[in-house]
Amino acid sequence: LSSSISRKQKTYPVLQEDTMNTRRLTAAALAAASSTVALLGMSSPASADVITKTTKVAHCDNPITNPQVCRNKISQDFHVNYPGSGHVILKFKADPTHCSDIYATIYIDDYPEQTNRLRPGQSMKIDTHLRKGMHTMSVQAKGVYGGCNTGKLDSWSGRISIDKE
Repeated sequence: LSSSISRKQKTYPVLQEDTMNTRRLTAAALAAASSTVALLGMSSPASADVITKTTKVAHCDNPITNPQVCRNKISQDFHVNYPGSGHVILKFKADPTHCSDIYATIYIDDYPEQTNRLRPGQSMKIDTHLRKGMHTMSVQAKGVYGGCNTGKLDSWSGRISIDKE
């Protein structure tokens, strides 16, 4: 009887030690995994590069012949780093505080790419590929009669976003 008790006593601490080691290893593995997940969640993908700029044209330079056209542009320079054609998504969002619609034209390197009529807060985007090097995205606005616009665009604003994937 005493030998079987002593065997149980000898095996019990080993089982307890194995259980404690398993718990320690499990806790360490969970801590390492959650640290890795936290770091991955905080970092952005290495290939993603987003530029965002919110700006305003406080006073439009309007031609006398067409007071709805605002000659002022908002612009943002950006660099495409990788060789060949780089995939780029260009976006413009009209300020939600606008009191009338605008026609927004997105330019890439001073070339007009797309014009959309935008309500306050509405967005437009261009999905394109650009060669390696420096580029400029610009936006120009033309007023739309209605709301607070009585025939002349005085000011406008919005947000440019450039997403280089």
